[in-house]
Amino acid sequence: MRGLHVYVLLAAAVPLLAYAHLLNSYWMHVAIIAMFYGILTASWSLLAGYVGLFSLGHMAFASVGGYTSALLVNWYGLPVPLGMAAGLALCGAVGGLIGWVCLRMSGPYLAIFTLGFSEIVRITFSTEDQVTAGMAGLHTAPLFLTGSRLPYLYTAFGLLVFSLAVMGAVAHSRWGLFFRAVREDEQAAAASGVGVARLRILRALHRDPHPQPRVAGSHGRGRGHDGDRRDGADSHGRGRRVRGGGAAGVPADLRAVAARVLRGHPAPDHALCPQRPADADLAAVRPPGRGARRPGGAPERRPGRVAHMTDGGALVHGATLRKRFGGIVAVDAVELTVAEGDLIGLIGPNGSGKTTLINLLTGHLTPDAGEVYLRGRRANGLPAHAFAAHGVARTFQLTQLFGRMTVLENMLVPGLTRPRSTWGAVTKRARTTLEFLNLAHLEHLSAKNLSGGQQKLLELGRALMLDPVILFLDEPFAGVHPLLRGELIKRIQQLHQSGRTLVVVDHDMESILRIARRLVVMARGRKLADGPPAQVRADQTVLAAYSGL
Repeated sequence: MRGLHVYVLLAAAVPLLAYAHLLNSYWMHVAIIAMFYGILTASWSLLAGYVGLFSLGHMAFASVGGYTSALLVNWYGLPVPLGMAAGLALCGAVGGLIGWVCLRMSGPYLAIFTLGFSEIVRITFSTEDQVTAGMAGLHTAPLFLTGSRLPYLYTAFGLLVFSLAVMGAVAHSRWGLFFRAVREDEQAAAASGVGVARLRILRALHRDPHPQPRVAGSHGRGRGHDGDRRDGADSHGRGRRVRGGGAAGVPADLRAVAARVLRGHPAPDHALCPQRPADADLAAVRPPGRGARRPGGAPERRPGRVAHMTDGGALVHGATLRKRFGGIVAVDAVELTVAEGDLIGLIGPNGSGKTTLINLLTGHLTPDAGEVYLRGRRANGLPAHAFAAHGVARTFQLTQLFGRMTVLENMLVPGLTRPRSTWGAVTKRARTTLEFLNLAHLEHLSAKNLSGGQQKLLELGRALMLDPVILFLDEPFAGVHPLLRGELIKRIQQLHQSGRTLVVVDHDMESILRIARRLVVMARGRKLADGPPAQVRADQTVLAAYSGL
């Protein structure tokens, strides 16, 4: 049940609120502090629990907000609420700068960087006696003109309930679904149309949704707690005590846009997931005269947010593509054109560059040389989720599902990245697609509990939820039981008959020859042959490559 934790908290807090006036000053203070740290904990759970990134700089942002507010109130006599708003604004600016750097980090690097930032903030605030009063802490005017702590207690409780309600709403929204998808597999999330980098910015915005600092009443003198001193944002003493907080902000997104434009790359969409404005060049996703309804939903128009035009009406065209990894040339001057209605079998020995070529044509890698065109428009530099928005879908050589999410949730992720999509409509279409793949009875099962063949089918279904113009299937038959392999072949043939364009990579020559209408052979990073299967099979260069002679 959504929001259940909020109702449990409300029920548990009724006795506290009813008899709060009986608490002495110390226990009331403890309750206030516990609620404020509960807010910080709940917001941090979005970062660690839903996105899977570990940050150690959460309290640093709280400190920036708190000290900024206190200094403005003390120096310029601003009302406390206005000072709180100013603290939030500065947190946004600092968070934008830190976020711009952190977007390029993950795992231990993110934790180390945020730990360093947190230590810089702590040392600065705790040792700068002239500005921040060092370990003594700052004292500001009270938020409530009363000698009682009771208003502060009720305010803290209200903020806590509001925080949990916001966190619950986010966790059970499409953004929460995207957060979990990124946590499970960033590459698969990008292939599903999720803008991973901008999703991290949105997640940062939810570190703490309340204006800061928070002000708690205090009476008399007292000794500061060590924990408060370590955070650099609180100490006991005469007057009022400031508790800081804040949220990372949006400027990182704007700076990223500017940086891409200056480098000559197309600016990314400003939405979390790329929108799809109508564009004539990418509107036709079904061959003329083919009116069969596609599994997974009806086609829709595609955006044209790509660079200058070039000749040719191909769906995807790779022009003289090169990609090097250190001293290894994985793809060497490869030309590949995929026309509407093609069903291409891409084959070659291990290490021939097939998967690297797919990664180049789907935005997961940027070519060192050469160009990638979508519908005749240059697409170099577009991220993977933008390729997905343009109707380029793919599966992976090693199945990459959102393992701890259910089968249905795996299907919902790409469906909900589409503009104007609704949860109910996408759920209905996902179930229709699962029926097409004979997976409907497994919709509530975790994806990690499926068999290998079922996982391949689910990954195919997830790609179909993008309503793609072209499907790249990377080794769909690898490790699949012969019975499910036949099921996959049948589904691929049905998709092609309904108007889909497909490129299938696999080592299972028998299966490829059963479905391919055109065969492309690669070896040592180069394209050896391209043509009808019968002609390519008789090519002596191809035979030599496979025989090792």
